[in-house]
Amino acid sequence: MCVDLKSKEVASKFKQVVSKKENLETLGGMSDASSEGTTHSVRLEEQLAFSDWVNSNLRHDTDLKHLLPIDPEGKALYDRVKDGILLW
Repeated sequence: MCVDLKSKEVASKFKQVVSKKENLETLGGMSDASSEGTTHSVRLEEQLAFSDWVNSNLRHDTDLKHLLPIDPEGKALYDRVKDGILLW
């Protein structure tokens, strides 16, 4: 099996797919201490999926009423987790 996978160059194709920068946003650190040289890359699909999951599963939590729903299209997700009540 290993020889077959090597012959098909699966590793190089996988690397090409993973390395694509489509729908990718790079964010700096969220605090002054972490913003120097720290970045986080997130795919739009991840942001949409996580926002949807939070909205769907935590919408009835009374402690999160002031944070939900989260607009999946914008950067609201990152603003809403800053106070530490909604963590991922």
